[in-house]
Amino acid sequence: MFEWQGPYVVKESTLNLKYQNKKIANFLIKKRKMDIKPTKGFHFDKEMEWETVNPKLRRKIHGYDDKIMMVVADFQDGGIGEMHKHHHSQVTFVQSGEFEMTIGDEVRTIKAGDSFYVLPHVMHGCTCTKAGQLVDVFSPAREDFL
Repeated sequence: MFEWQGPYVVKESTLNLKYQNKKIANFLIKKRKMDIKPTKGFHFDKEMEWETVNPKLRRKIHGYDDKIMMVVADFQDGGIGEMHKHHHSQVTFVQSGEFEMTIGDEVRTIKAGDSFYVLPHVMHGCTCTKAGQLVDVFSPAREDFL
């Protein structure tokens, strides 16, 4: 069984294989999507554990199937969501805090109650300027988070 370690990196036992050929990587991503089984219906925050992404960022995956996924990202002051891109559509709601958000070449300050949309394959990332949480929805599900 393969374990996913981000786009184009697959781990089988202790052997790491890096796929530079995007056709192979896309085939593997499509294969992985077919294996995603839906989560249960209800997700209670107090029963879920945080996954540490980096020292100032953690997340909880609240529910998904192969078509959609919701994730809560909890940032401390100064936390960084590194610039990246993916083949998923993304809509994010700012539940609390304040962030300097970059989408493509545009940089904006977003606060509690604001939201944004990121097209597939567009570079984006953020820096947290006041501790807070983002609620991300991805379509299809982020198979690299599983």
